[in-house]
Amino acid sequence: DKRVISIVNNSIPSKYWNDKGHSRQQMLMMLADTYTSSEYIGLVDTDCKFITYVDYEDLFINGKPVVQGIIGPPQNLYWYAIPISTYWLFQGFEEPMRCMSYFPVIIKASHLKDMRD
Repeated sequence: DKRVISIVNNSIPSKYWNDKGHSRQQMLMMLADTYTSSEYIGLVDTDCKFITYVDYEDLFINGKPVVQGIIGPPQNLYWYAIPISTYWLFQGFEEPMRCMSYFPVIIKASHLKDMRD
């Protein structure tokens, strides 16, 4: 079973991201499915550093992505305040778990297109 991992960088005119690197990063992540034909995409922040080998079995179980997160009281008030300030956007549901400490975030490529549509 051969698995191919590719890293893609693309230039988007700054008028679309207001010369802010974070905005550019977020925009490119929402377009990740346009750069691959893979069923799943792994996304990481630009400051993410892998310090050990990442094996397929660490990311998938029975062909389905593994979701890792923290459930329970907030460990950091700043990262607690961010989702609380916007949870009303998602029909009033509070954040069920925090996944910011685990990368890569794996998403089904078709879901990105669905979100854009």
